[in-house]
Amino acid sequence: MPLNRIAILTGIFAFACAGAAQAQDAARFWSSVFAGRSSLAGDTALGTQDVKASTIINLFGADRQVNAYNLVGASLGIGHQTFSASSGHGHSNDITLSVYGRHFLTDHIYVAESLGFGRHDVSTSRAVLIGGGDVLKAAYRATDLGGRLEAGYSLAILDGIQLAPFAAFVGDSYSQPGFGESSASGQSFFGVTYQPVTIGVTHLELGARAERNFSLGSDVIALDVLAAFEKELDDSPLIQASFQTFPGSSLALRGTSPAENTALLGLGLRYRLQNDLTFGGRTDARLGAGTTIVTGTLDIAWHW
Repeated sequence: MPLNRIAILTGIFAFACAGAAQAQDAARFWSSVFAGRSSLAGDTALGTQDVKASTIINLFGADRQVNAYNLVGASLGIGHQTFSASSGHGHSNDITLSVYGRHFLTDHIYVAESLGFGRHDVSTSRAVLIGGGDVLKAAYRATDLGGRLEAGYSLAILDGIQLAPFAAFVGDSYSQPGFGESSASGQSFFGVTYQPVTIGVTHLELGARAERNFSLGSDVIALDVLAAFEKELDDSPLIQASFQTFPGSSLALRGTSPAENTALLGLGLRYRLQNDLTFGGRTDARLGAGTTIVTGTLDIAWHW
């Protein structure tokens, strides 16, 4: 379920790193609507399928500039996701909790981090066309715990542009309980029982952000651009399963993963009014061989 990880790890993180530091003891309350769609290509040699997913999540958060160098915050997200493959489809209702921070070690060197927990109530359904046909359904509750650690160097370059080269490590641990499929017509010959599994996903990012502020009377427009290279560090996940009518049977099912090497591109625009109300939006894309993930956010924040 890749899009929920993006919401936890980067949707929140964008606020922690956006713009210059606020005034000391300043607080910010914000809300954001995050939506995205992903398309991952399967590999017939590995026995994986094409997977498509879409998600929408509403995030609410607050942070505080505790001093000139440190910002800390937290957020709550409530969302919904749908996903499909050639063998079936499903959906999940999601709740996420996150904490994040940004710390300047010097006037230019910063470290930023986020930690998120998600709970996912998942339902799946797949059709079996053999033996008269059947529909097999399952439901379970999964959790994931993910984090991001970034270090960068922020400096001013020509024409008031702020540039920040960075490196980041992102990790997520997705825990799925054991569960079995059920049939409305009774026990199915093709019903499958899945073993509990915890799947770790990690990747590295190397890139840069650039931001420039434009004065519009007493208001400010902020434009930011992101470009980065991302490298996956994990192989495709494996899930152990067995047919319910053959308890001794064993299947190793391989999941579909993003491409090992992808490009990250992002563009954001924010408008800050004189009364300290800020609103804006951004779009991000992750592109690679057989991988297309596009997300967008609309947000509003009040600085106090």
